[in-house]
This record gives sequence, structure tokens and C-alpha cells, in this order.
Amino acid sequence: MSIFRLIGFGDCLIYIVLAIYYLQYRPIPLFSICINIAFTNIMFLTVGLVSKIIKKDNKKFRPLTLYITISTFICGLLVI
Repeated sequence: MSIFRLIGFGDCLIYIVLAIYYLQYRPIPLFSICINIAFTNIMFLTVGLVSKIIKKDNKKFRPLTLYITISTFICGLLVI
């Protein structure tokens, strides 16, 4: 994903560490990481669209790390 400029290389590293963590502590690690990625992207797109409409903000790059952290915390509470 980083090669095609979809997300940054640091975000890829964060997802690799999360995948290793999920391999240790989750019953179905692939499902857990897919839910985490989907939830992160939904939050990121929603906040990005709202900020673009309301604030007329035209930033090209936005940090994804905050949304990865929030979705990991929420998915950890849901025990998926």
C-alpha cells in the first residue's frame, strides 16, 4: 500500500506491528486486522469529508496514525 502512495510507510509499519500483536492474542487475527483497517478508513474518510465541507480545508496530507490508534482502542474494547 505504501508503494502505491495509498498510505505512508510509517502507517504500514504500525499495521505490521498490530498484525503481529493480533497473531498472539486474537482467536481470528485476519478478521481483527481487517475490521481495524476498515474502521480506521471509515473514520478517516468521514472526518476528512466533514472538515473539507465545513472548514474548506485543502490539506493534501492528513495523519492516519490518530485514527489507527482510536480504532485499535475501540476494537480492543469490543474484543473482536
